[in-house]
Amino acid sequence: MKKVTTLLIAVLFTSAAFGQSAISTQSGDYNIALIEQSGSGHNADITTIGDAASANQGNTATIRQTSTGMGDEAIIEQGRESSGSVRSTDALIEQQGNDGSVGANVAKISQNLYNLGRRAGSTVLQNGSGNNAYTVLEANKAGDKDRTMIDQDGFSNDAYQLKADERGGDLTIEQNNMASGPGAAGNFARQFANAGEGNVLMIRQVGDANQAVQNLAESSTAQTFQYGSGNEAYVYTTNGADDNIYVVQGWEVDDNPSSDNFAEIRADGGGNLVILEQDGAGENSADMNVSGGATVFTVQSGKGNVITGVGGTDPANILNGSSLTVGQGGNYNNAFVDMHAGGYGEISQSGNYNSTTIVQP
Repeated sequence: MKKVTTLLIAVLFTSAAFGQSAISTQSGDYNIALIEQSGSGHNADITTIGDAASANQGNTATIRQTSTGMGDEAIIEQGRESSGSVRSTDALIEQQGNDGSVGANVAKISQNLYNLGRRAGSTVLQNGSGNNAYTVLEANKAGDKDRTMIDQDGFSNDAYQLKADERGGDLTIEQNNMASGPGAAGNFARQFANAGEGNVLMIRQVGDANQAVQNLAESSTAQTFQYGSGNEAYVYTTNGADDNIYVVQGWEVDDNPSSDNFAEIRADGGGNLVILEQDGAGENSADMNVSGGATVFTVQSGKGNVITGVGGTDPANILNGSSLTVGQGGNYNNAFVDMHAGGYGEISQSGNYNSTTIVQP
């Protein structure tokens, strides 16, 4: 019997000073949905859901919004009902404008791939301030590598990504905030891939006062790059082993070197690799708790850098056969480390008024 394939194209355009809604609902294969809105206060919703008898594939959904005042909201849902499946699917939300003074844009993409799920891809692009972006990927069987990306230009933005399944995928958040100084309104990025292997998490933040949180399972990679001052990075493993964790903070531009960055790393499990680099004028701090034979390399430049535990009073824990190599260049640096249960430590300091304390009970 010849297979019948559905090709459905839905295109909706709206333009108004404020408040319009556009909704597109599709089922079948190789669907294309596009909604474009300009003005302010708009809502757009695209849903591609298959029933129990269908295996949707090749679906594409796009929402583009240009805001001139009150924030817009865009939602894309691609998935299945009952035992149906979604094979290959892509989603894009692009939101431009809005200065955050009278509202903010919200983008949400949810993709659920079950049974014969092959690949999912999603992208959110936002320009402005006070924006929120959420992407969720979920599947229950092996398939091609999924990916999701959020790119935000502006300040006070929030990005959240969840990979809630057993197969690998790429999660990427890019946030560019050129605001600087003690009162800078930073961006917030969160990534969770606490199941499955082969996930690659990457957060890149430019500017000051940003925060990044990453949580990963096993045999995965987490990368955080923060270029500026007063940034905070938190990386956690969920009983994961054989993870690679990279945190790079700080930069030095002309006569304005970065400082006061903080990194907290919790790496449980065996065979994890942790590399932390904090550059700039100094006054950076690192709080570490690693175990299970982890290998840790830390480099800090400038003055007043610290490697300790919580609150700067307890030692950093390098436990159960883990090793730590520290290089601190400059003055007034401090390394306070607990290395019991077979830990190994090598600390190198250059400069004046530095302090090293190693506890090996």
